[in-house]
Amino acid sequence: MSFFAHSENSAGQKHDLVLHLKSVAELGAKFAGKFGAADFGYWAGLWHDLGKFHPDFQAYIANPTAGRGPDHSSAGAVHSVTAFEGLAYLVAGHHAGLPRRADLKNRLKEKSESSDVSMALELARCVLDQLTPK
Repeated sequence: MSFFAHSENSAGQKHDLVLHLKSVAELGAKFAGKFGAADFGYWAGLWHDLGKFHPDFQAYIANPTAGRGPDHSSAGAVHSVTAFEGLAYLVAGHHAGLPRRADLKNRLKEKSESSDVSMALELARCVLDQLTPK
């Protein structure tokens, strides 16, 4: 099963989602490692686009002219709370900016009950070899 992070580039190639997540995780670890937070950087990078596993986002990538893509940061934000709630801010805000605490709490509560988030996370668990810290 293939999942993609982005639509085709100028060479007609799509960016594999697993490769994208792992690459961002490694970069996050490298940058955050400079201030002793490599693990946090790694997990924030790995989780930032977990919502892209959802079939609706994959359909959007296949037809990006359809308009704005579905929410793809909430799944990772919801998941991050299981390991370290502070990372939910980074994941939820990786495009829109850091949310206010009350706004994030409300969003996480709403999205944790979403079947879309559950589906995206289940697909991520099937594809990624390690989704949470040990």
